[in-house]
Amino acid sequence: MATERSKSLRVSSAPAAFSRPPPTPPRSPTVVSSSGTPSRTVKLLKKEIGAYPKDVPTCDLLQLLFPEQCLPLSTSSLFEKLSAGDQPLYARGQWVDCPDLTKSSKGGDVEELLVQFLQNFGERVAQLTGADAPKRTWSAQYADNGVEDAPNVRKPDILLADHVERIRWRDAHVHGELKCSSSSKNQKAVFHQMLNGAYLIFASQDDRRFVVSLCFMAHTLQLYIFDRAGLVTSSSFDIHKEPKSFIHVITALMFADDRALLGYDTSIVKRDNLRFITVDATEYQIVRRLFISDVIRGRGTVCWHARHGNQDVVIKDSWADANTVPEADILKKAAGIKGVPQVLGETIVRIRGAEDTTATLRSVVEHAQVPKPSRAKQIAATLESTETRIHRRLVITPLCLSLPHFASRRELLSVFIDIVDTHRQLDENDIVHGDISINNLMIVPHSVTHVDGAVTVHPLSSDVATAGAADASAIATPVSPTGPRRALTIDFDYSRVKERETPVSTNKSPVGHRTGTVPFMAVEVLLRGDQLQAHEAKHDLESMLYVLIWLCLYYAGPGNIERQNFDIRHSPLVGWIEGSFISMGLAKSGTLRDAYGWQLCLDQFAPYFAPIKQCITEWKELFVKNKLKHEAVLKVLRDGLAALPEEESGRGMTIHRDMGR
Repeated sequence: MATERSKSLRVSSAPAAFSRPPPTPPRSPTVVSSSGTPSRTVKLLKKEIGAYPKDVPTCDLLQLLFPEQCLPLSTSSLFEKLSAGDQPLYARGQWVDCPDLTKSSKGGDVEELLVQFLQNFGERVAQLTGADAPKRTWSAQYADNGVEDAPNVRKPDILLADHVERIRWRDAHVHGELKCSSSSKNQKAVFHQMLNGAYLIFASQDDRRFVVSLCFMAHTLQLYIFDRAGLVTSSSFDIHKEPKSFIHVITALMFADDRALLGYDTSIVKRDNLRFITVDATEYQIVRRLFISDVIRGRGTVCWHARHGNQDVVIKDSWADANTVPEADILKKAAGIKGVPQVLGETIVRIRGAEDTTATLRSVVEHAQVPKPSRAKQIAATLESTETRIHRRLVITPLCLSLPHFASRRELLSVFIDIVDTHRQLDENDIVHGDISINNLMIVPHSVTHVDGAVTVHPLSSDVATAGAADASAIATPVSPTGPRRALTIDFDYSRVKERETPVSTNKSPVGHRTGTVPFMAVEVLLRGDQLQAHEAKHDLESMLYVLIWLCLYYAGPGNIERQNFDIRHSPLVGWIEGSFISMGLAKSGTLRDAYGWQLCLDQFAPYFAPIKQCITEWKELFVKNKLKHEAVLKVLRDGLAALPEEESGRGMTIHRDMGR
């Protein structure tokens, strides 16, 4: 999936796969591991978030996020009780036990004192309201040591979580940072830390709708609310001078019964340590998470393998731009075309009785009374450029394997023949996919069955392909293949119906939109960008070529086995994934059009793919000669398949559910 770093791009959705997805295409610019997996950088996150409403009056945000009725007592009543008695918590215009937050921290000492103060506050509120204890607890255990389960090491100053000994990002309800002053240097640093913390929470929790983060600049507190349309910040307030606002925030976070108020998706129900989702009056049990998007602003796609009775399905959650045609509508129009998912159910998620959209938060922002005209103007401008995203849920079938699970060279070309033929039929029905990538092209297994607590996927699964021989023999049972496997094209979020106005041509093109996925974007799309009138079928056919090239670069052979000695950043193809869109387009075009450049590309292929180099070269020539048509590509692939010798097509494996968790 490409970065959400430009308004002309959009993030690619998840694969409807049983196995884990293939290595994600690297973003540009970013840090890429040997497997192609990117590490998000603050620079990218800042571009992803874009402009956002700042300094929205705290009182307005609090009434939306944490209505008074969610508190055990009203803010005014709590203030009176906390200020009364022989040992008041608030007296003479300040919080009695609050540490001096203007001191610089040494080894997390000030953070620990802040946590003690917050915990004492919560315990006093519990006493005053008759509660046994706060529902959640603060911790500074990572103020001087990074959280261990993060893809990039972060040292959050404070975290709010349930009562667990070792907090991980998957446990964090709220993330907070503390600075001893509001210097410009500290403001820049804390913004970066807030971005990273919110990103890690979204990437670790598949039931997150938004994230609330706290920023302490000495004794001044500010709320950061991250959602799929970006960020909104509250006005800053002094916790001593505005004690009721402080009471409202901390009490709500520690005591609110409804997890939806903390940003969770409460439509996902827990029973007996199992999770369930209901769509169109049908309840599905979540078996496992297949995919979670690594973005803050954007579609934030999550896919689960779920089950109703004996039927296995994929449930896809995404925050779709309100300006786009719903994916379910596209799939229904494509009904009957082989190689396209079947829709079993669809819904707009409802939370607390209302449709879940990013417009709810921004409606409060829009009507807030902002005292400074300049700030009000800034807020109005950011709202105008911010998309509205709707939380949609889709149930589809079949359950599939990701493309790298091909069993042989013959099957790989056969699958691509299916993909091109499906695309031809879509084109004949006026549908242009618009986002062909390695994550959106799948393989349909022969069958999925359940035997003695195991899921059998025929004929191959990545969990066995990447395990040692001893491990594989312990968990795998061979089964006989039942014929060639077919392809499935998924992710129609940004597909275009030709006779309609489309997302690509709309004037409103917010951050998070893409017309492709780097490095699979067509040259013309890269070079012309927003000047391109529409994404066409030929661009998808070109993207399919790049998917096949990517497989040859990053995989050692069949069965989802990744190469350990290839990094595109250290190859002649680095220009495909780094730099501006124009520079990437020029680099890609140069590779394909120049004989020496193309040979350098072929030289990077894993040895296994040598027999199909000629086929790929002929496909490339169709691009060079501007002859990318379905029948021409199909002929190249069929000729390439005919030139290959017969070879073993793979074997089935029985994969226990515990593997790959």
